[in-house]
Amino acid sequence: MPHWQKSRLTNFMIGLAANSRRRQRIMVVGTNVTTVQQVSGYCLKWGAEVLPYYGTPNEEEIRLFEPQIWVICLPIPENLQLPTNAHLIIWEDPPAVLQAVSSRAELLICLEQLSTKWMYYS
Repeated sequence: MPHWQKSRLTNFMIGLAANSRRRQRIMVVGTNVTTVQQVSGYCLKWGAEVLPYYGTPNEEEIRLFEPQIWVICLPIPENLQLPTNAHLIIWEDPPAVLQAVSSRAELLICLEQLSTKWMYYS
């Protein structure tokens, strides 16, 4: 394949990945308003649709937004019920929980990994 075709294919794939991120819906849930706003901002810059939620969302709100990825900002809000097939990212600052993220870079890595999984299983 000529170089210019590889370049065009690479650009197409990058655009495809960017578009799939933009379609993803991420619900950021937590009790600390500042943390939820900060994490939501990171997700927006990443290119996703984001619903920041302070407290515990009810079933109707979850059903209407249909989040594909959940970012749970610790401590976990009281009575939080997650769908059994939910893709989760746990945010804690500073991180004390195994597999928790606490920086924009770590969050973006997790979002990219889940985005890739979501693209293949959708």
